[in-house]
Amino acid sequence: MIDKIFNNSALPKGLILRVLNRYFFRFPVLKQFIKFSLVGVVNTLIDFSIFFILTRTSPWFKANYLAANAIGFSLAVTNSFWLNKKWTFQDRNKTKLTRQYLKFFGLNFMILIITEICLYYLIQHLNVYDLLAKVLIVLISVIINFFISRSFIFPSMTPSG
Repeated sequence: MIDKIFNNSALPKGLILRVLNRYFFRFPVLKQFIKFSLVGVVNTLIDFSIFFILTRTSPWFKANYLAANAIGFSLAVTNSFWLNKKWTFQDRNKTKLTRQYLKFFGLNFMILIITEICLYYLIQHLNVYDLLAKVLIVLISVIINFFISRSFIFPSMTPSG
């Protein structure tokens, strides 16, 4: 599989394999963080797309950008739960599914409240462009979300390193 991925790469395959063996495979938490971040990219695209479409096509959402943010954020969180459960943390346990989802959504709801306050402050008081403010908020919330999810939502799926 590695051969298929790196055949067209400009980097030497040996270098890539050494880097993967040295960092990626030896530190499972790094592997999880990279997966979590990739899921985060997908979720950010969902969140940003919904925010952008709503605030650019509807005068109401343009004026009420916090509502647009909450809608995009909520849909992205639901997607995040499923992708992280199945792929990042490889949690196949279905017995605590509702509890896990409620914990995950609750955590993200708290993060939403914090991001709404920060977004409002950055836009209204510091006059930061709305999309730039959203990028800044996302960068901070990803790191916080990973460690809380890893420790409290999917703790049995945490690899030992």
